Amino acid sequence: MYVVARGDAGKIEWHGSGTLWRSAIGRCVVLTALHVVEHHRSFTIGSPSGLQVRLQNAIVSKHPSLDLALIHLPEHEMSTLAFDGAALPEATSVSKALYR
Repeated sequence: MYVVARGDAGKIEWHGSGTLWRSAIGRCVVLTALHVVEHHRSFTIGSPSGLQVRLQNAIVSKHPSLDLALIHLPEHEMSTLAFDGAALPEATSVSKALYR
């Protein structure tokens, strides 16, 4: 997946890659680098097939000491990206503290 962080007026400020995960409680998140999403709340997330979704005011969880972040995907956006969230493997190694 790719992640594009957008600033004022939709201007692209950072871009990078991400991995889509489903948590053990069924939430879908994109794991990406903190430096890509830091200080941003608007993102475009896309798949290699060309499908993409634009998120505004996204919820981002930041790791306190590593260059890692999770972008939380709203359930209604999963269908936009044509991903079956239930078919994704569970991410059991991500700290539950990141979901607060």
